[in-house]
Amino acid sequence: MSTFRFIKQVTVGQTDEQVVILLGPPLARISDAAEMEKLARQYWPAVKENEPSEVWTYPSGWCIYMKDTDGRRHHAVRDPSLTRSPVSRIP
Repeated sequence: MSTFRFIKQVTVGQTDEQVVILLGPPLARISDAAEMEKLARQYWPAVKENEPSEVWTYPSGWCIYMKDTDGRRHHAVRDPSLTRSPVSRIP
């Protein structure tokens, strides 16, 4: 929680509610695997390893890859990244 309060940026493990508080609602929520792959481009193999269920798109090319947790529509952030930059890996 300290990351959320002090850094004020999306990090791996945050919930969908926290992402919306920090970034606002996404421009689009995409759950089609082929579309997610297009957005991730050459980074898709790294993104795919984390089994994303959805990607949220934001202005300036931000794509936040989300994953269902506990069978609920509650998400945890998986790969916060710019589509133009390497994705961060989950430890």
